[in-house]
Amino acid sequence: MHELCLAIGLAKTRQILFFHAFTVCDVVSAFRGKGKKSAWLTWDAYTEVSDVFAKLSQYPLTNRQILEKFVVIMYDRSSTAEGVDDARLDMFVRKQRPYEAITPTRGALLRAAYQAGCIWSQPTVHKPETQDPAERGWRKKDGLWHVF
Repeated sequence: MHELCLAIGLAKTRQILFFHAFTVCDVVSAFRGKGKKSAWLTWDAYTEVSDVFAKLSQYPLTNRQILEKFVVIMYDRSSTAEGVDDARLDMFVRKQRPYEAITPTRGALLRAAYQAGCIWSQPTVHKPETQDPAERGWRKKDGLWHVF
């Protein structure tokens, strides 16, 4: 483990908690057709997201725009879209990619970021600080939280 940490560097080891939780874990869905390797290679190509991963590994969620751009680049390296919803439109309509091969929605991205950043970053905190799930892609209906 020590050799692995030395190989990837101290900075990346501090950012990897959010990276792991965000890119797929037991409570966050995977990006369809994109695994850890694709995400890791995208991280190497779009290093601007590193600071965001570091901040999100410590909570709270910030810099959603950079996180969205990371996901856009993971699905289409040549895309000029800044947000996932714009990239979805471009990939589906203009590039005619199948629905299964386009980025997730902004709501799905926010839910994954909320779970990864809020829950995973505070595992030893007695009363963890949380954000309103309604601001992260969830809606309350009949006393229960649902995705929208």
